[in-house]
Amino acid sequence: MTNAAPRSRPEQILKLLTEGEPNTPLVERVCTVSLELLGVSGAGMCLVGGRQHQVIVHGTDALCEELEDLQVTLGQGPCIESVETGRPVIVEQLDGYVSQAWPRYADDALARGVGALFTFPINAGGVSVGALDLYRDAAGALSRQQFADAVILTEIGSRSMMAQRDRTYVDGSISALRWLTGQDRLTAGRGRAVDLGITVEQALAPAEADGSNDALGGKGGGSADRDEHT
Repeated sequence: MTNAAPRSRPEQILKLLTEGEPNTPLVERVCTVSLELLGVSGAGMCLVGGRQHQVIVHGTDALCEELEDLQVTLGQGPCIESVETGRPVIVEQLDGYVSQAWPRYADDALARGVGALFTFPINAGGVSVGALDLYRDAAGALSRQQFADAVILTEIGSRSMMAQRDRTYVDGSISALRWLTGQDRLTAGRGRAVDLGITVEQALAPAEADGSNDALGGKGGGSADRDEHT
């Protein structure tokens, strides 16, 4: 009997993500697991289509959602900066931090008791379209492992979130788990078209050779029955 190969870090994190209620959207689990792994007080994911066009996909608490709303109201904030630059925004101590890009947001977030902010851009096809926003009540840096885990969580969350926003197509033989952890490349134009609206339960479902039980399509009457991608 041979020992199973050790899980990669993305696989370990996806295993944590899939331990929740099976019908929970994976994006919601990304935010919840962010609290567990990254030592933050709140986590949210949003889509951004401009400074005044921002959609909150999920927030773990009322303050997190309030901070997202504040960025829309002011037209400034770390999420908007991260989307515009395509780079993470890391503020380990908000008190005393001087931001040229979002001075009013910094003051308002500090007044609400935020001690540190960490924002990671969500990319789709090389374009930043949203962000994973994290905050802490107290100042403090992310460890090297926490930073690496945040990047993985952002990637998994962005793949799931893009699937919910747009119809993303892959070959039916690829399982959601392998696609979410980056083990298989997205393949369009062959096989059946399937819709990636991913929940925890779907991420765990196995794929059969013909894709008939693929986590992304399901059996009969599901999204796999929709029109072929052209």
